[in-house]
Amino acid sequence: MPVTSCSYGDYQDSPDAKVIIVHRPVRYDHSPAVLSSRRPFKAIQTPETAADGHLDLPVTIALHPPQPQPQPPSIPLAMTVSTSFRTLRAQVQSFTRRHDPETPPQIPLGYVVFLSILFTCIYVGVLYLHPLTRPSPKQSRDAPSVIRLRIRAVYTSCVITSVSTVYALAVLGGLDLWTSLKYMGIWPLNPLDVIKGLGLTMILFAGPLAEKFWLDRDPRDNIVMDFKTSVSSWIGWRNYIVGPITEELTFRSHILALHLSVPDPTLTTLVFFSPLYFGIAHLHHFYEFTLTHPDSSYRFALVRSFVQFGYTTFFGWFAAWVYLRYGSLWTAIAVHSFCNVMGLPRFWGALEGGMWRTAVYYVILVAGAVGFYHLVIPMTESDNSLIAL
Repeated sequence: MPVTSCSYGDYQDSPDAKVIIVHRPVRYDHSPAVLSSRRPFKAIQTPETAADGHLDLPVTIALHPPQPQPQPPSIPLAMTVSTSFRTLRAQVQSFTRRHDPETPPQIPLGYVVFLSILFTCIYVGVLYLHPLTRPSPKQSRDAPSVIRLRIRAVYTSCVITSVSTVYALAVLGGLDLWTSLKYMGIWPLNPLDVIKGLGLTMILFAGPLAEKFWLDRDPRDNIVMDFKTSVSSWIGWRNYIVGPITEELTFRSHILALHLSVPDPTLTTLVFFSPLYFGIAHLHHFYEFTLTHPDSSYRFALVRSFVQFGYTTFFGWFAAWVYLRYGSLWTAIAVHSFCNVMGLPRFWGALEGGMWRTAVYYVILVAGAVGFYHLVIPMTESDNSLIAL
């Protein structure tokens, strides 16, 4: 019996054959027991199937309509939130757990330079966001109201750069929290390193210290009281407390930590290149000086800014060395604050009170420089050092 097609409801009922149920028209493709359809089906060939392409009853043919696709089980919202929380907690625990990285961080140098420039722009740029913190010929930068607003601005910039640095060290560098804090010089804290760093700096400033406390001191002066009065003012608070903390946090703790994370960082790059950001951050004082001193010539303002860039960069070299050798942000802050209190040493001119005072001053100044040269390496040895010589 040749089979060419079947219609809806056609069936064959016999003791030797199962019921044929056709759900839609099908056709026979002239091969043994092969039925084609646009729907899934199953055809079972029986011995009675003719070899010439005819189907002789009885034959068992079963057509299967499409089965509904199984739907993925729905996940309750509470279970989803719980899983996300567990994943986040695992990531936080992995970040905060102490472990030694198998390989040193490998943050691309381009990313580090970009972030360093960005941090420098943020630190300076926040001073220009508020009308009262911008340089103005009608308003002094030493006004208490201006100082207070600027302090808030730089605090905000430090929060932004701190979070960005920790994120970069964790995500790009693969460091855990404690290793990140070590790179940033925040932990561990060794008070002895702070004392050694201050002692080394005092040797360098031996001449100015001798001038201030011995050679040029007025017996009527109360140095301790004068210092307390200076620090308690808004200008002193900015120069001796806030300035050293925020500048060292940004230009040493953040920028140097990122430069330590590049592939194969060199001592030359870390000590002499990274402080250039610190020097560049002070160039905006040229614009500030020309606004607040309109009677001064541009040449004088340019020379003043160039000199300021020079000594801030030079100090940045020393601060970077102290930071890297001690692995301590706190030592760098203490040294920075001490240098701000002392100011630039006297390199020329005579002291009052006779030539012997002047001669003694310059002898002590040179002796301090020589002592600093010989002690700059042995006095900066520390178990927390971030670089090896």
